[in-house]
Amino acid sequence: MKHLNYLITLFILILQYSLYYNNENFINGVDSNQSRIDSVQQSYNSNKINISDTNYKNTITKNIKNRNFFSKINKFSTIIIAIVGLIALYLGDLQKRIFKPRLKLEFKGGMKYPFYQKISFESYGLVRCIKGDFAIFRPGINIRVKVINKGSVTAKSVYARIEKIEIFHDSNLIVEKYYHPTMLHWSGELEWKPIDISPKSHFFLDLFFVKNEKKSEILKHNLDIIKETNLGINEETIKEIINYKINIIERIYWNVWIDPSYSRGLPTEYYQTGNIKIHVLLNSDNCKPLKFISIVNWDCKNWDKPAIQLIKYR
Repeated sequence: MKHLNYLITLFILILQYSLYYNNENFINGVDSNQSRIDSVQQSYNSNKINISDTNYKNTITKNIKNRNFFSKINKFSTIIIAIVGLIALYLGDLQKRIFKPRLKLEFKGGMKYPFYQKISFESYGLVRCIKGDFAIFRPGINIRVKVINKGSVTAKSVYARIEKIEIFHDSNLIVEKYYHPTMLHWSGELEWKPIDISPKSHFFLDLFFVKNEKKSEILKHNLDIIKETNLGINEETIKEIINYKINIIERIYWNVWIDPSYSRGLPTEYYQTGNIKIHVLLNSDNCKPLKFISIVNWDCKNWDKPAIQLIKYR
């Protein structure tokens, strides 16, 4: 289909040339044979008629009658070409409508990977101990949405922006925060920038995170890291570091994945519990925008097990 416009353009050129060529050749042919017509007429007048000249005159006479037919076609050739051009434009637009990206959202609950991740946030810095330097990390979770391109064309400059956050407690609206809208982060990318999604491929959109800075959770999380990495540091050493060598302000909070490198008058931490509604716009340079609401039911007791659902609408 991508060569359709070239074929239609070629057809228009051939049609225009053929109409022009046939008309011009015919007119030139009739003009060049006009002398022979005059000669035949003189033969009639002088009674010097022969069969061949008579037949030739009949042929030329028929051609002269057909001349009007070609002239009429030539008059309508511009209209024909204009109609074909309009059809070409329509088919080109139809091609863009049919062969375009189609973005689809996918999310599965149940706190399962890849939509749910336990992650390590920024560390409290390096701490020197007997067996070398060791970093203590803040534990957290990340909730993300899968964005799939179901179309046959690459989705260009795809981005997601938060428009608004609403927080409900016992069905009462307690917080309503409007964003600018503000760009969300694509999982695995260093910066907050739009990305391209190839046909039949996908990208993960980082949406919602929770950080837990309680000492008990920090200890549990970093012990798991030691077991996985075989650093050879025992539990007593980790406890000593957490209790005496780093300054920890115990708290649990959540936020959305916006760029924290500069202030825009937006919260850096949310402590409210209840039903959180996150309004998001998903868009790109060459596909229809898609809006959705992520509803997160979160509380401190089950800080790492929020109940989440997506509501999609255009």
